[in-house]
Amino acid sequence: MSIQKMRAKLPVIIFAMLTLFWLSSTAHALEIYPSLIYRITTEKYKFSYSFFVKNDLPRNSRVTVEIIDLITDEGKFIFNAPDYPFTLKEYVTPSESEFILEPNEQREVTLNFNVPSSFPGGVGSFAVKLRQEGVSQGTVEVRLNYIIPFFIRLKQLPLNYSITVTEVKLQDLNEEKVEGYPDFGTLVRIKFKNNGNGVFIPTGTLDIHSKELKTSVYSHKIESLDLVVFPGKTSTLEFYTPYILPEGTLGFTLQARSFDVETFAQFTFSNNNVANYAVY
Repeated sequence: MSIQKMRAKLPVIIFAMLTLFWLSSTAHALEIYPSLIYRITTEKYKFSYSFFVKNDLPRNSRVTVEIIDLITDEGKFIFNAPDYPFTLKEYVTPSESEFILEPNEQREVTLNFNVPSSFPGGVGSFAVKLRQEGVSQGTVEVRLNYIIPFFIRLKQLPLNYSITVTEVKLQDLNEEKVEGYPDFGTLVRIKFKNNGNGVFIPTGTLDIHSKELKTSVYSHKIESLDLVVFPGKTSTLEFYTPYILPEGTLGFTLQARSFDVETFAQFTFSNNNVANYAVY
């Protein structure tokens, strides 16, 4: 796999890793399936959804289930936001809050939803926090926490996106080295703000073109979870291009789909960096 492809995958890997907070070095202590991140579409206000957990420890485990908020803003995770209007925390109840798993035993965890019709968002979010305690002869030997994000598309409610760009940074890697990247090309960072009423999780493309040269410069593919922007919050898309972007006005065109909504956005940026050479 090329360095460029590895860097494009990096935000996905980071987000997946951050959903699993290991408090010990033990691996595969609690299997969670079919996924670690859930995107669910429903036309109901009242419904249930289940996932499964399995104890891979060679000892009994006590598992507690807690529903928490989950929001990201400026790269920070927020797990307690009682006044945030787009969280579903108060409308989700687990079937069990605590249970014991023997070694290799699996359990179905059911979440019961009762969302009011007045909910303001087309997409709501929350997370399930699982705490696992490995118990042997009455003594807790292992403690692990897991954070499982849920994004719920409520199709009976309208979903509106208004995506704006608050900051663009272009870093010439020929002039300034960044660990993990080649010593050529450009590191692009674009900060997006979501002014809509649902979590923005796009898949699509971001095209860059030069106004002065009247040519396309680069097209970046946005894959699932490369970018996650919560309503009223910001998030940064970072990617690498092997090209030096030309001086002058750069146009950016975002064409993407988030859940069942197609999004199109355009913005410009004045690049005052003088490139010694450029290859397209």
